[in-house]
Amino acid sequence: MRRLIDLESLPTAYLVDGQIARRELLSAIQAFGDRREYVPVDPYVDRFDAAIPLSGPAPTAIYLHHSLPETVLTIWQEAPELFRGPIEQLRALIEADRKFSRPPGLAIHFREKLRRDLPLYGLSEPPGGVDALADWIYECPDRCPGTRLNYEVYHHLRRNVGDQPEASDFGDFAHVRCTPYVDLMTLDRRMADYVRRSGQGWRNDPARRLRHDLSAILQEL
Repeated sequence: MRRLIDLESLPTAYLVDGQIARRELLSAIQAFGDRREYVPVDPYVDRFDAAIPLSGPAPTAIYLHHSLPETVLTIWQEAPELFRGPIEQLRALIEADRKFSRPPGLAIHFREKLRRDLPLYGLSEPPGGVDALADWIYECPDRCPGTRLNYEVYHHLRRNVGDQPEASDFGDFAHVRCTPYVDLMTLDRRMADYVRRSGQGWRNDPARRLRHDLSAILQEL
């Protein structure tokens, strides 16, 4: 609790990492339907509890002065499973995908990903169809950059059959989609390597934002 109090005393902002994909896809659907270029989203909020739900306001939003320590304590008491993350689901998904002897190319498979994601996020299929939207997004990494980077990193991890995800990997994997929205961030060397491989050739290479530890970031501030 003392650490949380100290953290809140700093000039802090919060990223709604769980909502980045939905916000990006909504922006892409609107741009695609209007035949204009994609507009980047703003994933920042002022309070930690606003960064937790996948959609809508936080249950604790009614508490106007709910501090960071109070929010974490409330989650620990009322919904402790949120601290664990769906690591078992991630492991099962990777294992299932690794069983495909001849998986489709990433650009083609991205269509199927969007076909699953749109109903998951409560979004309607755009005029022109999901395949056309997926192809339009995939042709430029600046469109839905968090979704695209997360997708590419996942498939680099899937291909590396010797890499068995641990519980600690879920946090790093969840933060991958935040990379395009920060100036600097830390990831462990293994996950950072996946990001470097995924962003090769991108105009806005996400690997340029990565540092190994906090001391490296502090040296640049």
